[in-house]
Amino acid sequence: MVKFQFAHLMTVCSALLYIPSPQPKSFKQYEQPHFRFCSLGFRDHHRQTETPPSSRLFTTHNHPQRNAPNEIDFKTQAQAAATGLLVGVAVICFKASISLVQTTLYASSSIPIFAVPIIGGVAVSALSQFFNNGEQFNSTLNFAGSPNHKQILAKIFGAIATLGTTNSLGPEGPVVELGASISQLFCKEVNAKDSYLLLSAGSAAGISAGFNSPLAGCFFAIEIINNKPNSPNIATSRGLTVILIASIIATLVTQIGLKESLTLELLTGVDVLQNANVLFELPLYCGLGILSGIVSHAFNKLVSVLKISGFDKIPTRARPIVGATVVALISSFFPQVLFFGYSTLNSLIAAGNSLNPSLLLEILVAKIFATATCVSCGLVGGMFAPAIFIGSILGTLFHSGLVTVFTSNDVGADVGYALSGAAAVLASLFQAPLTATILLFELTKEYEFILPTLASSSVASITSTLLLSKEKEREY
Repeated sequence: MVKFQFAHLMTVCSALLYIPSPQPKSFKQYEQPHFRFCSLGFRDHHRQTETPPSSRLFTTHNHPQRNAPNEIDFKTQAQAAATGLLVGVAVICFKASISLVQTTLYASSSIPIFAVPIIGGVAVSALSQFFNNGEQFNSTLNFAGSPNHKQILAKIFGAIATLGTTNSLGPEGPVVELGASISQLFCKEVNAKDSYLLLSAGSAAGISAGFNSPLAGCFFAIEIINNKPNSPNIATSRGLTVILIASIIATLVTQIGLKESLTLELLTGVDVLQNANVLFELPLYCGLGILSGIVSHAFNKLVSVLKISGFDKIPTRARPIVGATVVALISSFFPQVLFFGYSTLNSLIAAGNSLNPSLLLEILVAKIFATATCVSCGLVGGMFAPAIFIGSILGTLFHSGLVTVFTSNDVGADVGYALSGAAAVLASLFQAPLTATILLFELTKEYEFILPTLASSSVASITSTLLLSKEKEREY
């Protein structure tokens, strides 16, 4: 049984008693709310840029005092609490369903192991035909007005089919969409800005419940959801209070309801900075960030190539089946690419440099290609878990290279580089270094790990951005 986080409960109580700061009286510019972000993990390279959300946290506004009573804020906070509760229950059902499908299919002696991923492709194809007008499921969540709950529900079942048959994606992307959809139940009674805030809170609750990381969910809302053109600013004291309430309650519910095998815990209790000299190794972690940014950019390019030059030439209904078949072929040689919860990831991190570097490199290439194939063909899932998987292997390989240059006593443990690489790849794919750093901190419980992780994540994010800008310059 997962231990009850008393500190989280105290944070909720503090947030409920908090009186938010004044806000503007009018939000007419937000009469048509638009909520859009990448649920599968790879970035929308054509989005507009704006002031980074982190800078908004320190911007001073001279807003007039609100005339509305404080009861309105308590109502919004109560809606956020209800959203968090429902999202937590939904995530429990979602992950339990994935586990049930996996257990049923792999326990059946009448189903060949090779055919299991293909069954998922067939199921996703059927769902898209009946519930999505025969079109491939979108990789983005787009709320303009009222969402189509029927299509969202079909997409959730598509994610259960994809992940239950162990295709190479993760569950955290769909739970973001599930959380945003649940929050829509409370958006009819509020104005446009509060509707956007509740959508953000629901999405953050999905990440928090999916990863057992309430702070990462909050930063996810600030860095990714809030970083959209013409969107209301949710990075205010009132907005953060609402998001934290939803995130913490969703986390508490999943901690109570989920088995430990269905939650991600990365080597809790392991000294990830054993024998490390942080000042000496900080440039090395920055080098890992550069490498992670390059790998993330290459992954995005591979997804684009597979979409344009590969799956676009295949009939829409056949794409998930073809993609799942490719994954099945890859898994015949490298079964590590399949999604069996988080046990494979933890075992690879624990093994570290004891594995042959050439084998790790082969697994890395296989995982990148299998994941890009799943994303391109229309299978349903998220990129958080695959990004952590790819980054951890990349970090271990990077450490292996360092050991050949320096002695093993000059550099820290391979686990530290594996986890730092996981955060760096995640940060560069999402352009969210703070989210990635806080997420890895909450998963490892290692405070000393924050500095090297933040360095590698920031450098990785900058590297991928520079590579993307150079590519656009060549196109024009």
